[in-house]
Amino acid sequence: MYQETVTQAQGLILILDAQQRVAYLNPWGEQHLGIPPGAALHRRITTFFNPPEFVWVIASRGGWEQMIARPGEHGPLVSRHRASDGSLCWISWSASEWMDAGGQRAGTIVLGTDVTHYHHDDAGFQKEQDKARRLPPEGMESWYRTLFENTGTAMVILEEDLTIHSFNAEFVRLSGIPAEELQQKRVFRELVYDDDYDRLVAYHKLRCQEDGQAPTEYEGQLITRQGQRKCVALKVDIIPGTRLTIVSLLDISRRKHAEDAYRESQQRLKRLLDNMPGMAYSIEADDHKTISMVSQGARAFTGFDAETLVGSKFEEHFDNDIHPEDAENVRETVAAALETGQPFESVFRLRMASGEYKWVRNRGVGVYDDQGEVLRLEGLVTDIDASKQAELELNKENQRLRSSIKDRFRFGRIFGRSEPMQQVYEMILRAAAAHANVIIYGESGTGKELVSRAIHDLSDRREQAFVPVNCGAIPESLLESEFFGYKKGAFTGADRDKSGFLDLAHGGTLFLDEVGEIGPAMQVKLLRAIEGGGYTPVGGKQTRKTDIRIVAATNRDTLQMVRDGQMREDFYYRVHIIPVHLPPLRERRSDIPLLVEHFLLSYGDEGRRLYPLSGNVMEQLTRYHWPGNVRELQNVLHRYVTLGRLVLEDVGGGASKRNTGPTVADPPGSGDRLADAVGRFEKEFILEQLQEQRWHVSRTAAALGVNRRTLQRKMKRYGLY
Repeated sequence: MYQETVTQAQGLILILDAQQRVAYLNPWGEQHLGIPPGAALHRRITTFFNPPEFVWVIASRGGWEQMIARPGEHGPLVSRHRASDGSLCWISWSASEWMDAGGQRAGTIVLGTDVTHYHHDDAGFQKEQDKARRLPPEGMESWYRTLFENTGTAMVILEEDLTIHSFNAEFVRLSGIPAEELQQKRVFRELVYDDDYDRLVAYHKLRCQEDGQAPTEYEGQLITRQGQRKCVALKVDIIPGTRLTIVSLLDISRRKHAEDAYRESQQRLKRLLDNMPGMAYSIEADDHKTISMVSQGARAFTGFDAETLVGSKFEEHFDNDIHPEDAENVRETVAAALETGQPFESVFRLRMASGEYKWVRNRGVGVYDDQGEVLRLEGLVTDIDASKQAELELNKENQRLRSSIKDRFRFGRIFGRSEPMQQVYEMILRAAAAHANVIIYGESGTGKELVSRAIHDLSDRREQAFVPVNCGAIPESLLESEFFGYKKGAFTGADRDKSGFLDLAHGGTLFLDEVGEIGPAMQVKLLRAIEGGGYTPVGGKQTRKTDIRIVAATNRDTLQMVRDGQMREDFYYRVHIIPVHLPPLRERRSDIPLLVEHFLLSYGDEGRRLYPLSGNVMEQLTRYHWPGNVRELQNVLHRYVTLGRLVLEDVGGGASKRNTGPTVADPPGSGDRLADAVGRFEKEFILEQLQEQRWHVSRTAAALGVNRRTLQRKMKRYGLY
């Protein structure tokens, strides 16, 4: 009786004698390892370490030998081997002592459980093999009883009326019912659901018939003592020569739950893919490039039904629909990515079901087997036609601008026809067409903000915000709250939530004027936000992400700042990607007459009345070295319109002043109120100090004995920019 239970055990049973020779290997083990019946008998266990013969790789040979030698002292081991069907399997091993009738150790019982998946014997496997060759010479019943108890598989023997005849310890553990209760001839029906029991009875009756054939393997549900449902795989058969039925039960609850969870996850993934814009796909890497999966978004995107695409060849629908000018590049991109194991991405034109071409972006990856061979391609094709067409239109516009830019006297609000300015115009166009960060170098007053605005207005971010920030005008203690914003109650006076510069510039351009004034500590936080790590408002807990393009400006040598430790190297490389250098006014003197005309005429009738200037005055303006650049020229002309006189430093750069040209207005204070006279005097005095300090705001504020913010406020009031 017990011999049959061992024969049907759904796991590997290996008996070693005292010399560690194979005394028995059950049919399941022989078939699973691909060993002919009886071929392992009397061979030493060490022969199992011979991969060419058995293709069996033990995870730890030392651990295996210790488990065989001292089975009670070592827990289960796990090994990997290649099964007879060629698949890789993992087996968990445990061992116990085999005692003879006298209580002496006669050998070792080794049990192996397939922990990769549950494997059953072939239904056609002949159970009536020559068992005599594999049986010990004596004590068969006792020996089989020992194996019955130690198979590691829950087993129960049923009477003809399907009451419990006998069982092993694993069945007690699986059912949760104490052995004492099971020994009371308990009815097996109490342990299974009605449908499963009815099926068991029907198969039992059919099996008991002389020519009856019934399934020997199926799945059901076992009811434990706690009322828990467990999914089990049953293997049922009649013990030859008896009316007894042997049932082996394997707990497959985890596997079933995993399968259910996998199916649910697949359904969720499918729903997600079907609702995504674009077309998700999977293409097998066979000779036909068979399309194995297409999301339902294919119809809205391409006009093709997903059902008609699945199972067809890729080239039948899409290979020939890629625009001929793009096809070769697409193939090379995918092939290069698959060769290196990297994801691929390509932009090309794809013909829709309507016959029209659309620009699409294809992102995907290759799926590989254990040998590194490509199994299939998986990816997502999205519609980028609108943005691509806009980009192409912008490029065309840029080309038109380039073709007409030569000898232009202005570019937006920027004036100049000199060669240095033509180069600046070219750099503006290149920067506008790119997406990388830009840094503008130039002395104070050269028009860095005008250039940054021109770059923004020509870029694909032109519909979004342009946020200028004067970094030098913000106290260091307020930088974080100004850039990242703050939450209500974050500090004294924070009576409401406030958005920071990064919030305001989201989707657009953030212009960082005087970027060299930002300290290293703040550079770290800005760098993290720029690189996608996000930022947290002061007093907040939730991390925010921002999509901005940085256009920075400075009159300092940023590379020298890196060497001096004033600017972090990583921050420098993040903002210094596209550099634009603005020439000082003294290096483009030929543009001065053009600028003079523009500024004077912009002041309306009063400026027109004073224009044109005499040749002598224009010559002096052209020869002057303009330390404050275009801003200084604008203010000199503004004062000329307001006060009727031109005040310049000596051409040699001395500190003395001189008046140029006629006075066309009364001297300040004549007939004016005191407040007006004071205002006129203050404006002129500040202007003279700015010119002396070469328009350096911080030095001018120190010379005047006021703080920087006060000076900037007065400069704004008097238009001294």
